[in-house]
Amino acid sequence: MSTALAHVSEMPKNQLAASLVRARASLAQARVHGKRMGRVAVSQVCAAGGGAVAGVLAVKMPFIPRTQVPTDAAVGAALALGVALDLFDGANDYVSALAMGMLGAAAARETQKIISR
Repeated sequence: MSTALAHVSEMPKNQLAASLVRARASLAQARVHGKRMGRVAVSQVCAAGGGAVAGVLAVKMPFIPRTQVPTDAAVGAALALGVALDLFDGANDYVSALAMGMLGAAAARETQKIISR
């Protein structure tokens, strides 16, 4: 028998039960933490994707036709409004991150224009 198992077999029952309870609580906490970290990572990817989408729109269709409204800012604002109206069911957090990336890219571009005048 290994020394770890020998140690466990010599533990009093109440100490063994307490150790088991602590181990289960630690596993449950790790599971919750892992799920949260997964959601955070997906949100970050969505935000970066929003910036990339804004970049493509800025090149391919910089303005809404027959206006001077930047397409990326308008789409980002429309997505943010959709999130505020709870239109995206369980995906609100991810769509919000996408909109945030698009609006952040548009804000960066406009700020750059103002500063470089």
